[in-house]
Amino acid sequence: MPMKMRAALLFAALSSVSIAFAEIINVSVGANGKLAFSPEYVHVNQGDVVRFTFNPKAHSVTQSSFDTPCIKTLPGVNSGFDTDLTPVSPDLVAQNQQPTKDFFVIDGSHPLWFYCKQVGHCGQGMVFAINPPATGNTFDAFKARAIQQNGTQSATSSASAPTATATTKFCESKDENGSPLVTEGKPNADNLVGCKYQQAGFCTYNIVSGLLDSGSSVCPDSIPGVVSGSPNLPTAKLCRPKDERGSPLTLEGDVHDGSVGCTYPQAGLCEYTVSSGERMSGSSDCPDTIAPTTGSNVKAVSGALADDDDDDKSSANLKTLVTNSFIIIGLSCAILLAIIVMAMVSCIGRRGFRGKEAKYSKVTVPKAFQGHEDDSMIHSDSKPYNDI
Repeated sequence: MPMKMRAALLFAALSSVSIAFAEIINVSVGANGKLAFSPEYVHVNQGDVVRFTFNPKAHSVTQSSFDTPCIKTLPGVNSGFDTDLTPVSPDLVAQNQQPTKDFFVIDGSHPLWFYCKQVGHCGQGMVFAINPPATGNTFDAFKARAIQQNGTQSATSSASAPTATATTKFCESKDENGSPLVTEGKPNADNLVGCKYQQAGFCTYNIVSGLLDSGSSVCPDSIPGVVSGSPNLPTAKLCRPKDERGSPLTLEGDVHDGSVGCTYPQAGLCEYTVSSGERMSGSSDCPDTIAPTTGSNVKAVSGALADDDDDDKSSANLKTLVTNSFIIIGLSCAILLAIIVMAMVSCIGRRGFRGKEAKYSKVTVPKAFQGHEDDSMIHSDSKPYNDI
């Protein structure tokens, strides 16, 4: 048997043995409504598999580092693991069909750190570790750092939530069942904010659109608060700042042909006649009219219409200029062609005149016959006279 084939068979056999002896360690994510991994850390060997089982409502297993527990690490050979947020309904739990994700341990000699990236969860101590050391950078130190950097210094679950209503900037004060808001998190870099209610639990919202991003059916559909001066929100000049469902204006188009388009997250594109302010097209969630064309808004409307007229005039002037340019170029080409034709005709005429001049020439008469020449000695060509 060739040496290469033996090596391949040996490698396959060793791989099979390692797989056969690999252990699967089960970890529950967010079980029983708690913001925690269960167990919070495990010790495994190289080749083992850590299987994460997800529970309501939406959690993730995202790899981080000891120094920054709630910041995702960049992808690498042994870093960058991220399941992303995994929504789970209570029905899946009742049927024992929760989704799972596997993490394969490539190197068991170093500690690995993880957290849940749902808004507010990491700051409340929802972190996890593989092979944390017993001294120094321990799991308890990792969890304390996560709470210190990103939390509220307490990792209480929804079961032990206080009854007092929190001060709200973005969140609704109550959920759909009327239970009060407990805590309101800080918006993150993805423009998401977490609202925690006694019954609804954690509800995540986009602070730009105001819409629910994740959470249970008891969560309010939207939040009233929208980031003031957000770069994602345009300044409304003609459009209404919000549609009929309260979602904010995301795009206001330029006035063209006397109309303007207003785009909202819920209503979509809504088109209006600028002069009357009435809606031309769009869904039932579109505002019926744009901002009134009276008072302080008259200047904006007049300016938009004037800009639209200026654009039309500029377009017409450009078309006229292009048309005149083509006419001038056409006339110039015609004149140049006429000059070329006249030059060719003149050249042909000169060549013809020279040919006729050369055709009629007088023959030189020898001296012996001088005095006897007559008209017959004039020929139509220049051949010599041979009749001697």
